[in-house]
Amino acid sequence: MFTKRQNKVSRMLQKELASVFQNSGLSIRKETMITVSLVRISPDLSTAKVYLSIFAVGLEPLSAAAIEIKETALEEIHRQTVDLRRKLAARIKNQLKSVPQIKFFLDDSIDYDENIENLLNIK
Repeated sequence: MFTKRQNKVSRMLQKELASVFQNSGLSIRKETMITVSLVRISPDLSTAKVYLSIFAVGLEPLSAAAIEIKETALEEIHRQTVDLRRKLAARIKNQLKSVPQIKFFLDDSIDYDENIENLLNIK
């Protein structure tokens, strides 16, 4: 169960991180589109788990090439976590005392749904 404060901070972090990904000139692969699908924050507001949906533009979502692009994009995001946190801090400095530690995870629920749909359509 999440408190009202946790929910508000999670929504704010989700919105601001989405803006950071959209507006920043990070050197993440050009053929990817990144969506912040979910943010869960700890009760003490010190750690945020950020779930990202990464789409490989122009490729079939479950293809080997698309999976490779998603993994390399996530690795690049992990390498740039410090810069992302710094940019996030600049955006939320007036709303939170301290910026939470950020841990990025791949949200593969859309791929899972598509896989189930493909399995159901096979006759």
